[in-house]
Amino acid sequence: MYAVVVNVSTTPLLAMPPPLSNSDWAQVFNPTWVQPSNGNGNRSGLLVRSQNCSFTPGQCTRCAGTGQKASWLTWVELQGDDSSAPEVKIHGRLGKDAAVFGPFDCDTNPQCDDLWGTEDPRLTFDAETQLYYLLYNSWSGKRAGLSLASTADPTRRDGWQRHGYLIDDAKSGSILLHAAPSPHFLIWGCSSTLHIAPSVGRSLLRWDFNRSTPLLSVRPGYWDSAFVESAMPPLMLSTGDYLFFYDSLGVWNQTGETGFQPGWAVLNGSDPTQVLQRAQVPPMPFTLPWEKGIPPWGCNVPLVTNLGGGHAIPSQKPAEDKFRLYFGGADAVVGTAVATVRFH
Repeated sequence: MYAVVVNVSTTPLLAMPPPLSNSDWAQVFNPTWVQPSNGNGNRSGLLVRSQNCSFTPGQCTRCAGTGQKASWLTWVELQGDDSSAPEVKIHGRLGKDAAVFGPFDCDTNPQCDDLWGTEDPRLTFDAETQLYYLLYNSWSGKRAGLSLASTADPTRRDGWQRHGYLIDDAKSGSILLHAAPSPHFLIWGCSSTLHIAPSVGRSLLRWDFNRSTPLLSVRPGYWDSAFVESAMPPLMLSTGDYLFFYDSLGVWNQTGETGFQPGWAVLNGSDPTQVLQRAQVPPMPFTLPWEKGIPPWGCNVPLVTNLGGGHAIPSQKPAEDKFRLYFGGADAVVGTAVATVRFH
């Protein structure tokens, strides 16, 4: 059995308004982890969904549109080591020139599939190919679809190869890297049920959706009662199983308010299509003003915490794993947390 405790940093990592003021983009959220590699100069940081809609602190904008309102993915480097310090810092500012991935050729082709932006990034580095694989939502304003791109260096605007739609109406997905010779897995969906599909061979470009099976579904009476969607790529535990965070929508308190917050499940390391355990209480209940969209912080959509990326950090205790997590708050700021997993 596993016990998972998530401790959220009280201070956001990235936001435009004071007192932080380290972003030139008004809305920064949906972060995904960029692990260091030879291809990116051994730099660690985040790809962050960024948009520019005018806002008044505490008034939620629900930013969406074309042009500057469209979603871009921006690169921000971390300063120092994020494996132990509770308050992580970025290197410099997230500037207007930080955009590395966004609407493709929309200036000359108004019918492009991502005219309204590239959203919900989930990045995975594959050591076998030395490539980063990006799952994201191509949003045309009318049609959402799970798309795939790859690059040797996600910190640069050039070098991306777009592989197009994987599946319509999925919006988000995450890749589970599995040990050879087994296939890898793609967890996808944004509805009442999440599905999992194996790769064709060991390729991260080809997925056998005909062999998709349900992974987990909404639960009436829980905080994840309305819909579930794939969050960050699963994290391998020292037991060989996987810790999988998913995002969800549902009623979150006794007043009947709905909120968008994570849940977690443990997947079988031998067969990730099997769920061994699932959270019975929300691991990240809303407690901080920048999660709720309360001044002085910006707000795009209130009562939102959605996880997009993370990685293992050292633990000094036996039968315990720790992970650094990154997430969006109120769809306008970026925060960080540490998840502690104890097992017996």
